Amino acid sequence: MRICFPADAGKQARHLGQGELLGASVGANAAFLEPALQCPVWVEHLGEIFETPDPLLLTDAERTEAQPLLRAGVHVDEQRRPISQAKEAVYANVFATGSVRAGWDNVTHGIGECAEDGWRAGLAAVKA
Repeated sequence: MRICFPADAGKQARHLGQGELLGASVGANAAFLEPALQCPVWVEHLGEIFETPDPLLLTDAERTEAQPLLRAGVHVDEQRRPISQAKEAVYANVFATGSVRAGWDNVTHGIGECAEDGWRAGLAAVKA
């Protein structure tokens, strides 16, 4: 179940996250896409920025190695607000958590870490 709210509702803080086991809140057809709020999504790999999925460059033939393609997501600042490639907040009142975030690894992050990430985003939202 996805938990997200429109960002145009005044100054109220909003949470952008997802409760699925896999990072299904980011799409990858012709380009990476976060569908709820159209937050920018890209992958940084090999010193390059990829805005479109390139399976040959973003996957490792060794299945046990890190798979950069699976780490696509919304990049965030220290308050967990979505940011652009210029490192500027896209929304001041939206806080991204869990596997919607770039670099989140569902294999190494358990449900407790997901809950803590959501809690920390909630604290950041209260301070916003």
